[in-house]
Parts: sequence; structure tokens; C-alpha cells
Amino acid sequence: MNSIKKVLVGVLATFMFSVAAQAETWVIHTEKDFPPYNFTDQGNFTGLDTEIVELVLSELSIEANYKFAAWQDVVKSVDNNSTHLAFQFAPKPERFQKYNMVGPHRIGKTVLAIPADSQASFSNIKDLAGKKVATVDGYSYTKAFDANAAIQKVQSKDNLASLKKLANKEVDFMIGDMNTIMHLAKTNGMGDKIKVLPSVLQEVPRYIAFPKARKADADRFEKKLKELINNGQIDAIIDKWSRS
Repeated sequence: MNSIKKVLVGVLATFMFSVAAQAETWVIHTEKDFPPYNFTDQGNFTGLDTEIVELVLSELSIEANYKFAAWQDVVKSVDNNSTHLAFQFAPKPERFQKYNMVGPHRIGKTVLAIPADSQASFSNIKDLAGKKVATVDGYSYTKAFDANAAIQKVQSKDNLASLKKLANKEVDFMIGDMNTIMHLAKTNGMGDKIKVLPSVLQEVPRYIAFPKARKADADRFEKKLKELINNGQIDAIIDKWSRS
């Protein structure tokens, strides 16, 4: 009897090891520092969008293998099919042609920030003509802003670099996601050096992009994401981060 039990235990252990070894893992490309949506906190990769993506993957029994990169390289990973998915993408029309765009999973707000002692104001895009505006290389903002050649767009590798330029008064404005600017300013000791203007240039739905060749993966993810939106679990994550 003992021998039979040992055999059964051995078979079960082998089976469990085989299942674990075959666990599905997806490569995921994203920026490392785009708080509060994806960033590292005390050694843990976290954030609002990170939690949403990981909840969907958990429901699908898929593990995440994160690859951090500058935004331009995140986009390239989708272009060349070297990733399963990447986040978070603004809805450019050409992206819906090139990729499988899943979502939106949330809505962001594009705003302008200025140095704390600046008297600059904003009412329309013409107010930015001739002004230096900090941007992130590869980002899209609004159609009017992106197309306006009269604006001096000063590119940076990421939002923190743009914010430092603003705090040091190397630029007149910074454009970006409201929550990101406020979070970076607060956590990097620049809260008293910048201020966010009240005007919202655009509300931006955010998407998760899959390479065109990975439609089956995109469909699986989208189906589960919709379920989690409908049952309120995605809103719960968004509400939690809005209070943090």
C-alpha cells in the first residue's frame, strides 16, 4: 500500500511540475516610469494600468514577463511583433489599422503645467505659438497641438525629464497627463515649483495594443477585460488609485 501511495505521489508531483512548466507567460512592453499608471514603488512594479493588466492576465491564468523601454521602443515592440501586448496607447487612427487595439480601459486628461511663479495662461492652442513646450519623444497629445508647427516642442525621453525642464524654467509649458504630472511633482520634490493649469485640452481614452499577428490573444484579453468592466472590478481599481 505504501508503495502504491509513493507511486501515486510521484505521478502527481510529475503532473503538477509539468503543468507549472507549461504555464503561459506573455511578454509585455511598457514604460518603467509613467506614474500613477505604471511605476516602481519600493522595488515593486505597480500602478493603475499595471493592476488592470495583471487582473486580466490573472483571470486568464497568464503570467507577465515585463520588458521596460522608452516609449518609442515600446511602440516598436508592437510594430515588430516582439511583444504579446504593450500599454498604454492613445487612439491614433493609424494605430487601429496597424494593431489590435483593446479597450479603452480608462480615460485620461491632457493638461498643461507651468512654473509656479509663471503668469502664463491658456485659452486655445494659439496661445502656445512661439512658446517652448516640454513633450515626450513619441507621444501624441491632441491633433491641434501635434500639428501646430509654431509651437517649439522640446522633446525628452520621459515625463520626469520634461518635468525637470519645467521646474528649472528651461521651457514655458509642459504638456501631459494630469495625474502623471501631479504624481511626479509630488514624489520628486517639485510640487512647489510647478502648477497645473485648469483647462483640459482633451480627455484621452487609453488602450492596450497587441501586434496585428496576435489577434487571438487580443480577443481573449478583450473578452475578459469587458467582463471585468461590466462587473465593476476595473472601476474599483480606478477608484482606489484616484484616492491614493
